[in-house]
Amino acid sequence: MTRPLSKILILPLVLLSTACSGDDDRTVDMVGMSDTTMMGPGTTQDRAMTPQTMGSTIALQAVGGSGITGETTLTESGQRTQIMVRLMGSQPDATHQGHIHQGTCANLGSIVVPLDPINVDAQSMGTSTTTVDVPIHTVANGQHLIAYHVTGGSPGAPVACGEVPAHTM
Repeated sequence: MTRPLSKILILPLVLLSTACSGDDDRTVDMVGMSDTTMMGPGTTQDRAMTPQTMGSTIALQAVGGSGITGETTLTESGQRTQIMVRLMGSQPDATHQGHIHQGTCANLGSIVVPLDPINVDAQSMGTSTTTVDVPIHTVANGQHLIAYHVTGGSPGAPVACGEVPAHTM
């Protein structure tokens, strides 16, 4: 028994048009997913260490007329916190040491955790990323701040500071 060629070609076309039809309007929204690692078969990355989207960005204000400003982004990473910092307005080629402190910018308390130093480039900008062994809900409890200090000294006077607000979930 032979089938006409037209009948053999129709079935794949019907299947193709069904698969491509607009009846299923499901879409995947990837907005805000740039920091999310997709897990799948064969993935060996530890899920607890994958940065999650819970976090906040804090403005760093100039202190004492330093002219140095910036921003800090806190991102949850399991029981750790990733802290990305960008400074602007410093003297070129300077290095600034940063810390998480207790207290407020007006009343700097003790150092809780040191952050990686920021090496400022010739355009007066610098960045660093530090992951600390402190959960984000501890850092973002309304009792801490991020401060970067003058070059040299241990630690010198703050030049940029931002208070970490209490994070609610």
